[in-house]
Amino acid sequence: MKKVTIQEVAKEAGVSPTTVSNFFNDRLNHMRVGTKQRIEKAIATLGYVPNQAAQQLRTGKTPMIGLLVPTVANSFFGELAVEMEQAAKEQGFRIILCNTLQSASNERDFWFGLHALGVRGVICSSALVTVEELEEYVKMGLCVVAVDEKPCEHLPPSVDFVSIDHKQSIRLAVDHLVELGHSSISYIADFSNTTFSRRSKAEGFLDAVASHGLRDCHLVMPNHSEGTPRFSDKELAELGRTAVSIILSEHPDTTAIVTFNDMTALGAIEALKERQIAVPERISVVGIDGISVGELLSPTITSVRQPLQMSAVKAIASVAEQLDRGRRQRKDIIIAPELIVRKSSAPPPRCNIDTLSPHPGTNDRPSPDENIVTARINQK
Repeated sequence: MKKVTIQEVAKEAGVSPTTVSNFFNDRLNHMRVGTKQRIEKAIATLGYVPNQAAQQLRTGKTPMIGLLVPTVANSFFGELAVEMEQAAKEQGFRIILCNTLQSASNERDFWFGLHALGVRGVICSSALVTVEELEEYVKMGLCVVAVDEKPCEHLPPSVDFVSIDHKQSIRLAVDHLVELGHSSISYIADFSNTTFSRRSKAEGFLDAVASHGLRDCHLVMPNHSEGTPRFSDKELAELGRTAVSIILSEHPDTTAIVTFNDMTALGAIEALKERQIAVPERISVVGIDGISVGELLSPTITSVRQPLQMSAVKAIASVAEQLDRGRRQRKDIIIAPELIVRKSSAPPPRCNIDTLSPHPGTNDRPSPDENIVTARINQK
């Protein structure tokens, strides 16, 4: 089948080839509506398909947006990537997905590799990139949006930030449990606590329990040998399992657990089940993120949902705006979380606290070589 040329489209539309070229390269400011409609009709009639490779050679740009995440082996980032792809498609872009695997060198290679491919818009969810590196990437001509994570409190002036309100997400979880009647709440955090989102959540927990005047609450942070943030679903679930051992051993009065994400909540629930401790009849569990797997478990997980679709739409729109109009002063776009009440939370048991202990014969005490950090919160 003969390939339709731009000259044939121009002839069919009754315009010059230059006008058709302007149409395909979005130079539409001075083009009449009737002219655009004739070109669109000619394209549809002839079945013309533009040569994107040739367009990229002429402009030095590509309709691609880079997306850097730690790993899509983490369900949160997997679902975020899907939403980004859909939002990008609606704006006429496609996503190049880059799994950094929490490696600073991998991440830097991706930044330069994307630039070499002609990509000019990059969305990153990274705690590894430095402010100096972001400034360098902006000087290279990249339009950058940080999502969910950032290396410091103050980003470079032209780097937008799109994020859930992490402190508010924990506040919603604690408020929900307090309304149910809980006063002894343990929060499972990551020992490294090096990412912006995880630090914010831990701070949010401390603020929330203090505002309620709760005295018997605990920040539980299981350590691991590498000392680096855990991101894969398997690692996060294992963290929840380890933390439950600590909670039952060190804080047996706990009637509710909040975790910094849903996969950790899943691990915690499984560990409680293995010890024949009923959820939520004896201990309630609330996660953060609202990923879809939480709806498939038994019990389904009460969680604070991060509106990933909205985050994706805002991030893609920010990149598109910068690519179209040029960089401008930074925008911080903070999105409100939403509490989703399911089956893993309920009022605390009306019984002696000893009933929370596991059945005889189970071993809930952490192994001697386990490095554990816990913090007790005492309201003076």
